[in-house]
Amino acid sequence: MDAGVEVVDGEAAHDAPSLCMGGEDLKGFLQQDEGMECVVAVDLGGTTMKGGLVARDGTCLHIERRPTPRTEGPERVVAAVSALVSDLARPRPGVRPLAVGLAVPGLVTAEQAVFSAAFGWRDVPASSFT
Repeated sequence: MDAGVEVVDGEAAHDAPSLCMGGEDLKGFLQQDEGMECVVAVDLGGTTMKGGLVARDGTCLHIERRPTPRTEGPERVVAAVSALVSDLARPRPGVRPLAVGLAVPGLVTAEQAVFSAAFGWRDVPASSFT
């Protein structure tokens, strides 16, 4: 596990607007083994990214915190989010991620992060994060 990663289990889920992808966009990306259905949820903040596996009832099954490399440029932030999503979606016993939800500061659509002053983004495709 990378330095600066904090893993916390058992925290409550928080409601936040999100950029969500599922279905065909993630076909083959997430594991398809039997287990508790959940989503990979990521909250991208200016200093910290928080991500976890969240069950249908809102129970957080696994949570990680990592620094956001904002000063290293937009491409590095996107790469860090993608790495966090990949790590959270990796095969693990008893869980089956079905989709990814991403909360970011700024204007977003289902297809792209339209604008985020905090990260210097303009028209970043949602597929860049997975």
